[in-house]
Amino acid sequence: MKKFLPIAFLFLLFGSINKVKAQQPAPQQEQAIHIAIIPFTSAAEVQTPQELQAVDLVEKNVIAAFGNKNRFYLLDRAQTEKIKKELDRAKDKSSIYASVMAEQGHLGTAEYIITGVVNSYVIGEDQNRVNYQTVTQYHASLRLSLQIVKVETGRTIFSDPIIIKSIDFANNSPGDIADNVLCKLGEKMKSIVKNLFPPELMILHVEKEKKGLPSEVLVNGGAELFDNGKDKSACDYDEHNIYSKAGKGLASMFSSGKMKLDVFLSDQFVANGKSYAQQSLIGTLRIEEVQGDELSLCSVNSGADKIKEAMDNNKTIVVKLHSDDDK
Repeated sequence: MKKFLPIAFLFLLFGSINKVKAQQPAPQQEQAIHIAIIPFTSAAEVQTPQELQAVDLVEKNVIAAFGNKNRFYLLDRAQTEKIKKELDRAKDKSSIYASVMAEQGHLGTAEYIITGVVNSYVIGEDQNRVNYQTVTQYHASLRLSLQIVKVETGRTIFSDPIIIKSIDFANNSPGDIADNVLCKLGEKMKSIVKNLFPPELMILHVEKEKKGLPSEVLVNGGAELFDNGKDKSACDYDEHNIYSKAGKGLASMFSSGKMKLDVFLSDQFVANGKSYAQQSLIGTLRIEEVQGDELSLCSVNSGADKIKEAMDNNKTIVVKLHSDDDK
């Protein structure tokens, strides 16, 4: 027997280092990116209070992915409501986006606009006979249409549908399944934000040397950036149907050195009055230990000689997630 439960079950949701001496100039504080998140809507023809509450919960999980206040500035609800009215009045929304630079902005200070439509959110149950007993297994799925537009160009930089499916497990509370889907949505959004808005990383300090070359270095990226969900997820359950402790997956992932970073030498030059940046790959790193939200200890996997030469000559070094690890 299979039946679907009301969407109202969604209501149940919810080191420090003192020896760092930079051998490069300290990284400059990035200017916060201005994000306008337009209130999400539901694709349902009849929007009940429960469905609206579900949309609100999904929206809050998306907002949470932009929670780093040093990197993102979220426009308040009054500002986003004004933007929404402008977009609703416009027949051609792309022209609205593109006109911002010329007209100095009836869309305010927004650099990116995010809209979302919850196409479906279903929580269901299956009842099966196991060892002469009836076992209830809950499951849920979410489909979200998310669009991210760069205001300056009017170009859509993300428009893929986001489909989230819960894990299946025997449990007495369908609220756990609601939690699980929204937790997985949060992880997915963290990955999307990391890929679309990657922070600038650099080598801060050489921790260890081997034969005069750097063997371990510190980079200015930590748990917030490198948690890509490829190992045990904080949304998974153990055999007792209890959420794994947050960070448990991170510890096992980084202690085994699975994540690789690419190291680039960045050169600036001017031609025809325009400044250009040219980057050349000079080495690779492997993350060995995440030391909080902002620092990670990495082993130098290759290019130690070129990395040392660049640091000794105060060249600009840029560190990026390895392309194979960033998919």
